[in-house]
Amino acid sequence: MDLRAQLADAAEKDTFSGYDAVGGLFSAMFLAGNVTLLENWLEGKAGVEPYQGGFLLHYLDKLVYPDISATVLTVAGVVVCVLNLLLYARQMWIARHR
Repeated sequence: MDLRAQLADAAEKDTFSGYDAVGGLFSAMFLAGNVTLLENWLEGKAGVEPYQGGFLLHYLDKLVYPDISATVLTVAGVVVCVLNLLLYARQMWIARHR
């Protein structure tokens, strides 16, 4: 089934939304990665070696997955969990003693 038939079918079933149309349009026109393609082309013209991969992965990888040892991440996770448990315990204690 082609895109036009899918859109017509969705409209008949009343499951069609503007987001479906925009997503389908971008998918059909292969525009999803054009920002990265344009950026790579401009970097190449400027003499900078363009990166391979997606825009978000390139810029957010270090923010989401920092170079921190597993021990530090584990200790930080345990500290956050203990603080959370202490806060809930305090709230329960306050609620019982009112």
